[in-house]
Amino acid sequence: MKIYKICQDISKLEPRLEWVDIKLLEFSEYNQVDFHKIKKSLEYNGWDKDKPVFCLRFFNSYYVLNGHHRLRAAMLLNFNKAYCLSVDGYEANSLMENEGMDRGMLEDEARSMVGLN
Repeated sequence: MKIYKICQDISKLEPRLEWVDIKLLEFSEYNQVDFHKIKKSLEYNGWDKDKPVFCLRFFNSYYVLNGHHRLRAAMLLNFNKAYCLSVDGYEANSLMENEGMDRGMLEDEARSMVGLN
């Protein structure tokens, strides 16, 4: 019964791949680990479509869960948009609080739902 409920709730995440205005993305974590390598790769190769920034979507704002370094590099390179995999923030929070899913599990489910490995 619980497995069915989790699967049913996951479908409500409504994951989508989208280009998001960088000004709408909020993030807090950032450190220097491999940052220059990421910045250089982004500068020369652009966004890797297999590695979108993962975020929660709340109306017209987004909260970044994974991809802080890529986002910071894009900002320093004056990119206007970031390639994101976003999920409904309210549904995601419900799954994390009520079903014990963590950020990694949410991202894995969302990636699978949009056809990313």
